[in-house]
Amino acid sequence: MHFFGLAVLVGNYAGLDNLTLNTASGLYLFARLMYNYFYINVLIADLRTFAWVTSLFSLFTSSSNQLN
Repeated sequence: MHFFGLAVLVGNYAGLDNLTLNTASGLYLFARLMYNYFYINVLIADLRTFAWVTSLFSLFTSSSNQLN
């Protein structure tokens, strides 16, 4: 959760618009919830990996949008 908090703070400091920051934050939280669900209930590791990669992608998406 430290990276999530830092990514939100950096996004605010960088001046990202609210829609982008809220979308990336929501995607991250949803992906982490899905990761936990897959970890507890589903034995298919590929689904857990997809959820984990999606959460990381959402963290970096907000910062890459600011570079353009």
